[in-house]
Amino acid sequence: MRGVAANMVVLYHFQETGLLEKYNFGNRYEAFSPFRNFFTGVDLFFVISGFIMFYVAEFKTSSRWSFLMSRIMRIAPLYWVVSVFQFLVSNIFFEKEFSLYYLVRSLTFMVNTNEISPVLGPGWTLQYEMLFYLILGIVLRNSLRNKLILCCILLFICRLMLPLGNILIEFVFGALSFILAKYFPRRVINSLMTVSGILFIFMLFNYDLQNGSLRYIFFGVPAIAIVAFASITKIRFSRTLVISGDYSFSLYLTHIFVVSLMYKVFSLSIFLSYNPFILLVIGLLLCNFIGFLCWKFVERPLSDLLDSKFRKNVY
Repeated sequence: MRGVAANMVVLYHFQETGLLEKYNFGNRYEAFSPFRNFFTGVDLFFVISGFIMFYVAEFKTSSRWSFLMSRIMRIAPLYWVVSVFQFLVSNIFFEKEFSLYYLVRSLTFMVNTNEISPVLGPGWTLQYEMLFYLILGIVLRNSLRNKLILCCILLFICRLMLPLGNILIEFVFGALSFILAKYFPRRVINSLMTVSGILFIFMLFNYDLQNGSLRYIFFGVPAIAIVAFASITKIRFSRTLVISGDYSFSLYLTHIFVVSLMYKVFSLSIFLSYNPFILLVIGLLLCNFIGFLCWKFVERPLSDLLDSKFRKNVY
């Protein structure tokens, strides 16, 4: 499901980038309009993240410190590497002139995402992730019920005090998904999954509200049952699909470079006669290939290195 969610975001950015005026494509890539709502891969990610974190908090007896450090070591290093790469490329080749102060704010997850994106655009979601990890770390030693209640309270306070969107609540939806999978009969989950799946797909291709703040209702709520079903299903997926989940984080962070590069290539006259969907398939495959390489040669070695260096201090 992480692989599916990441590729949804890739397809959304192909659709969104194709409409940018700087490429002057006109309506050439209007054919990608069915992907206009695939930004909801982020909603799916947040619910999955909430599920996994509550699962970890329920079955592991780590300290607050070790929990928070393990999450920072999992998320931050690759994000820092790719963000610095984006910073250097933008300043050297595209004259965007990102300041060092802006880079530091981005690397420390302190950008007001309502006004501006971090240096690495997709990093806005990681600011939500890190806040959720911090809150869950604070309430880690409580019972499942109290963790859920305290998380709701603290997330609500953060929503009121910080420039954050309603999508923040989707981490709680992940917790509800975990409770659904743990305590409810399979037949109940299967029934809810059927209804939620239909609703999610219907809204995916028909959602056209001007106020995107309601996305957590139309996409986050259905994802509760979808994620719960995915966690208990007996379906055996191919190794390729499983690996797509393994490199989903690398795909999510690196795809924006490939999408931009692909559109620069698409703008060459020799490609103007090609069917847009042929170019889309090529671009999607290339995004996944680069994501896989980043996971295999950067993310995984970096994770193994940090794990070996800091295991005694974290676990």
